[in-house]
Amino acid sequence: MLNVEGGSLPKATSTGKSRRRCLVLFLILVSCLVFVCLVLCNCTGNRHLTSDRRVRVKSEQSTFQCEAPRSWTGSFEKVRRLPRAIVAGIRKGGTRALLNMIRLHPCVKANRKELHFFDRNATWRQGINWYQNQFPPTSGFEVAIEKSPAYFVTREVPARMKQSLPDVKIIVLLRNPVERLISDFMQLVSKERSQDALDLKTLSKKEIEDLEAAFKKRHFVTNRDGELEVRKDYFSVRLGVYHEFLERWWDYFPKNQVKVICAERFVRSPATVMEDLSVFMGLPRGGGFRWQDQIQFSKRKGFYCPKRRHHPNCLGASKGRQHIRPSPGLLKLLYDYYAQHNEILFRMLEKRCYWSKRGRAYNKQMADPESLFLEQ
Repeated sequence: MLNVEGGSLPKATSTGKSRRRCLVLFLILVSCLVFVCLVLCNCTGNRHLTSDRRVRVKSEQSTFQCEAPRSWTGSFEKVRRLPRAIVAGIRKGGTRALLNMIRLHPCVKANRKELHFFDRNATWRQGINWYQNQFPPTSGFEVAIEKSPAYFVTREVPARMKQSLPDVKIIVLLRNPVERLISDFMQLVSKERSQDALDLKTLSKKEIEDLEAAFKKRHFVTNRDGELEVRKDYFSVRLGVYHEFLERWWDYFPKNQVKVICAERFVRSPATVMEDLSVFMGLPRGGGFRWQDQIQFSKRKGFYCPKRRHHPNCLGASKGRQHIRPSPGLLKLLYDYYAQHNEILFRMLEKRCYWSKRGRAYNKQMADPESLFLEQ
């Protein structure tokens, strides 16, 4: 009996262990199947979410299509064409910012380089066919455009442009001449030092004082009476006498072909300026494109920039460089010198540009137009 019972007990114990093992394995298998199902469901759900996100991002980043006007009967073929509009100046007036803003319109195709076709003899001799080939292909209702700030102040340009592009729309961005002069000086100094932008924060007090002394030496002279006056024959100073250059352009082009924009208005109200400029350039309207939807105020920068992925995208350090602050006495001499020339310009334009006499104080509220918009 004992042997029988002793022999039967291990057998029963072994059978129980086998059943428990099978149960455990079954539970593990079921758990694995449940886990796999959950993973598959989760992946499918994520795949749908990813798809939705891609659609949404694509929708946010998609560019508006350039639509031909309903009345359009011209060519739809995309070929290289001569520009229908040119940003002609002025240097350090914000022309890069303006061109980058214009490029946001779907019907504008720009050559972002400064071609200097009309102001340099070497490029002028390349011929009109060479110039035409510098532009991207466009259909008949799209607008090719370029910008070369030297055009506005170069004597030969209006005649050459009239000869080659008699119907072109000319855009000129004019900035407070005192501010333009200071900005021009900072750019020249940066180039002399082989720097993209001269960072005043890295300079010592002595170095900044040396810069201010260099500004005074370049732009002022002492007259026979021992008094300081503006150096009127200095090229950069002459660039601020805008009315003399504008008169030359009006000798060749009708006033309705030359659009003069005050740079400070462009900084304050870019969408309004761009709406006006769209009409001037003859850009097709509609298609859901609105300038006010393309820009956004940058709290970090303190001004408006084009919007990219719901965030403002402004120019980098190479634009909007820090400026020195000439002494109040020097600023007064500059403002007094340009005041008479500005009045002539305003009478010609039959409008005023509000160029403050407070020196750079107004820049606490208003941005340097060269610091706006997309990276070069």
